[in-house]
Amino acid sequence: MQVYRDLRVLTARPSETEERDAPHRLFGEIDGAQNFSVGLWLARARTILAENAGRSQPILFVGGAGLYFSALDEVAALLRRGLDPALPVMRAHGAPQPMAHLRGELSLAEAAGLAVRETRRYAKRQFTWTRHQMPDFAWIAPEAAEAAALSTLALS
Repeated sequence: MQVYRDLRVLTARPSETEERDAPHRLFGEIDGAQNFSVGLWLARARTILAENAGRSQPILFVGGAGLYFSALDEVAALLRRGLDPALPVMRAHGAPQPMAHLRGELSLAEAAGLAVRETRRYAKRQFTWTRHQMPDFAWIAPEAAEAAALSTLALS
């Protein structure tokens, strides 16, 4: 979902200053009206890797999204666009519940509770899939991952 320019807050996209200071690719490049698939993302990622081949700086691939209900303005803007509800941007984690609230179908507390529940279920499915599909995957605590990344950057 981070590829959609419509979802800066919902996807915890870096600020414009952070994006200027450290170039970010595939963040906010795609209009929400486009049905952007994993296959298209992979093709774009391959292009970016090819463009940066031979650079001494490491390329980091990151993922994940934050859920912030200050994003109601962002969700309201999506609703005003009248996009097809089947588009991925309209089904982004954290978007359907505030949309239901804005349409008067749920209270804000109900929307928040459902969003938290759905996000937890999604995370559980991700962990389950990873355990079964990638049994040799090396899990790293966030602190250790940050230390390793900083160490790598210091060497370059």
